[in-house]
Amino acid sequence: MASFWTPFLVRSKKSDLKGPSSTGLFNLYIDEPDENWITQIEDFDFVILNGGHWFARSMVFYEKQKIVGCHYCLLENVPDLTMYHGYRRAFRTAFKAINNLKNFKGITFLRTLSPSHFENGLWNQDLKHKLVNYYAMPHISIELVQ
Repeated sequence: MASFWTPFLVRSKKSDLKGPSSTGLFNLYIDEPDENWITQIEDFDFVILNGGHWFARSMVFYEKQKIVGCHYCLLENVPDLTMYHGYRRAFRTAFKAINNLKNFKGITFLRTLSPSHFENGLWNQDLKHKLVNYYAMPHISIELVQ
């Protein structure tokens, strides 16, 4: 078992520690997979791509080394493409990179955003908000797509 820290699955760099929202401004190269993980998985039987929450941060999107837009970057003359643009392109790039591995014969799973675990409020609000009991909810069946 191995775990690789790659918040965006694509090459990224924190370009401004504070950024417009005080969580930093990230440069995302949305057409380049993060070499820290893609170079390590060719012999794996299972790969689980897990991501989503980091895409809510301020980001500048690059394709072919050129700025194509951003999500809440507040930079002049840079179109706001929303977080979903980067999210979609990063996953496409990750899956394309996996499909291009010559010897990868494993199975890939995608885990995206998890729902809130609290009812009637946020985690850091009043303590009267209780955790959601997901085990009491009806089960949802998921079919494997090949």
